[in-house]
Amino acid sequence: MLTQKHLDHLPIFPLPKVALFPDTVLPLHVFEPRYRALTRYCLDNEWPLAVPMLSDEPQPEASLPIVLPIAGAGTIRQHQELPDGRFGILLQGSARVRILSEVATDLPYRIVRAEIVHDTDTMSLQCSEDIQTITDCLSLLRVRIPNLVDALTSLNGETTPGELTNRLASILFRDAQQRQSILSEASVEKRLRLVRDRVAALAARTASADDPVN
Repeated sequence: MLTQKHLDHLPIFPLPKVALFPDTVLPLHVFEPRYRALTRYCLDNEWPLAVPMLSDEPQPEASLPIVLPIAGAGTIRQHQELPDGRFGILLQGSARVRILSEVATDLPYRIVRAEIVHDTDTMSLQCSEDIQTITDCLSLLRVRIPNLVDALTSLNGETTPGELTNRLASILFRDAQQRQSILSEASVEKRLRLVRDRVAALAARTASADDPVN
């Protein structure tokens, strides 16, 4: 759980074209010395970190790379330290955060102040209808995309619509800009609509491919 203490001193691991969704696991290979130091700090202190996506905007010379303001934050769930000092880690996403400012530091990695971006529109009737549509469409995709079905069947009755959108969006959308757009969306209803449309389109294509007339 992210506390205010964490949010006031949150290390970041900027990456190109990578979005960490809450309720998902991101494997990372940590080889740069500065991020080895970040990983060691987080392990030693049981501290979270955030993974903001690097911006595609032109970077001013002699400045820190620009990162996008909405990022996924999480904790290291598993790790393996290699003999040469590199790490393999599994990062468990736990929240969306908005980066508010950068914290001046002498550390080799960057520190920010952030706030949690809470889900909105979580209990609407439309959410329930969209979840049913998603469930129906997934039955058609069981053979073609087994990990997509696994993401749904691994959820229990206590899973929230927000958790559902996070897990499915992490599998359904591969384009970096689309992933960042969904990560940045606080409205669960809007995220569900995007996931619903994506699953429905995949199901329609699968049905068409299986049609003997075609």
